[in-house]
Amino acid sequence: MQAGRGGWWLNADVESRVKCDGREVTALCGRCLENAAVLTSRRDCAMTRAFGIIAAVGLLASALLHAVWLVTPWPWSSWAEFNRAFFFDDRYQVPTAMMLVVTLLWLAAAYIVAAFAGVLPRAGPRWIFHLGIWVIALLLLARGTLGMIEMAHALSDPQTPLRFHATIEMYVFVYLPIWLAIGAVTGACAAAAAIGRRSNAAP
Repeated sequence: MQAGRGGWWLNADVESRVKCDGREVTALCGRCLENAAVLTSRRDCAMTRAFGIIAAVGLLASALLHAVWLVTPWPWSSWAEFNRAFFFDDRYQVPTAMMLVVTLLWLAAAYIVAAFAGVLPRAGPRWIFHLGIWVIALLLLARGTLGMIEMAHALSDPQTPLRFHATIEMYVFVYLPIWLAIGAVTGACAAAAAIGRRSNAAP
């Protein structure tokens, strides 16, 4: 590392170099370089890490909630209420294997985002994390957007039975906004890293 005008230059295992505003920031950027992407400034590095932490916490919380649902319908008082809330049918029962798979998928998504942002060590080729974070963001945003359209249409349809309105409102005001929020923050994490790489590649 050598001193430069206006800050310090961090040599990385890439063709170009990264400029940060101080020694302490250089250490943070170095971790981002190792785990996520080549970022050209303190702001790029900090934003990628901050968005990654927020998104990973949201994904982890979803995984833990689905793990809870493996054994209890909390916060609903019975499985009938749980099934009515999510599936419009109190007689439907989610297969345990399916709930377990969904829980593991949420955990995997949380790890990919956290590792991409440099919060956790990365195990595996870099392309998995660079592709995975975009896939996660797009899936969450698509699910949230399409679900909002579908539920808003159902809520405004006079033929929709009144007993379904509580479930639809839960989707519209709670469940789907969470998907959209986590998807947006995940996308912001990926975008911040992409902007940093593009800036670094610029002549």
